[in-house]
Amino acid sequence: MTMITAKGQRGGSTGDRGQIAIFVALIFQVLFVFFAMVVNVGLLVHHKINLQNSVDLAAYYGAMKQAESMNAIAHVNYQLRQAWKLMVWRYRMLGMAGDTINHPYDSVNKTLRGPGSVDQPFTAANGQVCPTSFCINYPVFDLMEPNEDYCRDMCAGVNIPLLGIPSENGINFGLAEGILGSLARSIEDASRNLVDKTKRQCRISSSLTWFALARFILAYRQEMKNRKQVLNHLANDISYSTTDLRDIDGDSVRAGAATTFYKNLTAQNQEQIDINQAETGSRAGGAGGNQGSFTFYNALGETACQGTDGNDQIPPKWLNEIFLTPLYVYLEGDCDGHTSIGFEPRIINAGGTFSKPRYGDGLDPAMIDQLVNLITDPNDLNAPANRLWHTTVGYEKNPWCAAYVGVQATTSPKIPFSPFGAVKLTARAFAKPFGGRIGPWYYREWPQGAAASQGADKIDPNLPPRMVSGEAPPAVSNDSLQADFSRYTGDQIGTKSTLSMGQVTSAIWQRNQPPTQAKWDYYNHLISSTDLSDPASTGDILAWDSQGNKTVALRDLEIAFVIPDQFDITYYSIEPDFWRNYAVRLMNRDDFANTQVRGDLGYRKGAGQPYESMTVRDQIVFSRTNNIYPWNMLSYYIGANQGATTAFIETLTSWHMTQPGDYRLDPVDRFGQCQERFVINDAQPPNAAVPGNCFAGGRTGYSVKMVDGEYLQGSDLEFGGEGVSGPLSNAWTEDSFK
Repeated sequence: MTMITAKGQRGGSTGDRGQIAIFVALIFQVLFVFFAMVVNVGLLVHHKINLQNSVDLAAYYGAMKQAESMNAIAHVNYQLRQAWKLMVWRYRMLGMAGDTINHPYDSVNKTLRGPGSVDQPFTAANGQVCPTSFCINYPVFDLMEPNEDYCRDMCAGVNIPLLGIPSENGINFGLAEGILGSLARSIEDASRNLVDKTKRQCRISSSLTWFALARFILAYRQEMKNRKQVLNHLANDISYSTTDLRDIDGDSVRAGAATTFYKNLTAQNQEQIDINQAETGSRAGGAGGNQGSFTFYNALGETACQGTDGNDQIPPKWLNEIFLTPLYVYLEGDCDGHTSIGFEPRIINAGGTFSKPRYGDGLDPAMIDQLVNLITDPNDLNAPANRLWHTTVGYEKNPWCAAYVGVQATTSPKIPFSPFGAVKLTARAFAKPFGGRIGPWYYREWPQGAAASQGADKIDPNLPPRMVSGEAPPAVSNDSLQADFSRYTGDQIGTKSTLSMGQVTSAIWQRNQPPTQAKWDYYNHLISSTDLSDPASTGDILAWDSQGNKTVALRDLEIAFVIPDQFDITYYSIEPDFWRNYAVRLMNRDDFANTQVRGDLGYRKGAGQPYESMTVRDQIVFSRTNNIYPWNMLSYYIGANQGATTAFIETLTSWHMTQPGDYRLDPVDRFGQCQERFVINDAQPPNAAVPGNCFAGGRTGYSVKMVDGEYLQGSDLEFGGEGVSGPLSNAWTEDSFK
């Protein structure tokens, strides 16, 4: 039997000591492994989250720069729309204002006829639709006497009887041979001189009308050529490669995205990235100890949508130019009649080629030949230079070429307590511009794979047809083939409305009354040998008093007519301050040195302010402050419920989120709203400019959002109009990041 002593109870044997220490040591190792695992996983998750956040920021940066360029492109496309509207004003409004018999505005009695305040198609006195015929020989211009008007009936034409010329054979000289014979000869000479004078004036008036229309068409072509060059250059800047694009300032977006990515990485992730290779576009991993990679993907650079680096003559494939073939009809004289002379409508470009005037009195034959060549639309659009010169109303964006950027990066950060070595981390993100509008399609549908919109339903039903060659010359009475545009969505009448013609023509007559009649000299610069793209040019095609170096009433009327209307703000992203947001920055680029970057219509280089920084906001403020037209009647223009200085805010119709992170639309406080104290005025420097010209409120143009990559690979995206779906032509693949 074993005895337990008191001593044994107090201390036991020496062999039992340290058992707890061993157990604690074993437990500590297990706990340490768990602790190390927690630290390892925690650091791994931390670096993974950091990598993903950095990739997100880089993608957002790239899409933001892409959106900024698309905003500039959208506004230049709107400048083409304004140029078209100016051509329509000169052709339909100024060119028809001399009609005293049928026109909704009675210029003789200075009153509106019955339909002059009603929005209905303009018809002749017999109730038939009156086709537009351009004529410029009426007393608004100082070449005409107050009662001299060769345009007075532009629907039926003008017929002027000639005085009969007495003949000596009809006089009995036997009665009083000396006296009557002499008198008869005097009457015959006087009558013949009067008839000759009338015929000569007929020829001069006829050639003058042809020359005026040709001059306006030439000015329009010069205007659109310059705008196209700027737009094409900008569009190709963001489309020439899948690995990079250039921003508004001409800098590499990839480099900026890489720097943004790199600066937001943890030190361990940064160690894996060679920033020089990331910025310059190498898809290889870092050199030496740099095991990470950075890949930037520009979807607009894909083959199906791609452009050409630095090209300013043709657009990239994701833009399709809307070439038009409008007819131009003018009132031409038949001045060789025996009993009368007449003026009748004649198509100046029947069959697609512009014809010379029947009479060239007062015009240089060489100049006529040159003008005919310049104002004729080129047939061969495979030649890039011809595309710049062909009539257009702007560009439509291919919906199957989505604008977006992707960024992918990998790192293998060094993490303590990693038993299996470095773990490779991969992050990928996509971001895309959204909410803006380049401009309307020509038709309402765009099938997947098509190069242009298609269908029978035009978005702007008042536009003339797209370019079609080989057709028989159409009838003069087909007014739908002539230059026109819609003033609001659903407009089936266009500017041939009695409301528009009556109110606008009333302003033309009221602002050009004797002794302040308009002068032909106001348009002499339209046939200048200096191209508008030449930096030495004034860049101006509006009326201007060169002798007095000042604006004139015609210029004011032209500017006011082209300001935004309801159709414009529905289909275009309009930048109220294009000059300071974009033009000034483009002017600082070396690759734009040979292409003059101009402000909006009304811009005139060397004329001082506000002409040298003309913006859409300036157009609106000036036009409404001076009440150029009766805006209460022409309610399809924007700003009907706004003051002159804040009317521009109706262009601020793009998406605006409620607050950061909340992408719901805020229609009450931010959408299309801007308090006057938040408007950026002209006294502030260019670097204070913000899109939309409002630093706390509504905005315009494209915003940016992150987007799921799987969505971009969808096969049933309804992008081509209602019921027209399919996959993107530039959907990304895994190869996009190799």
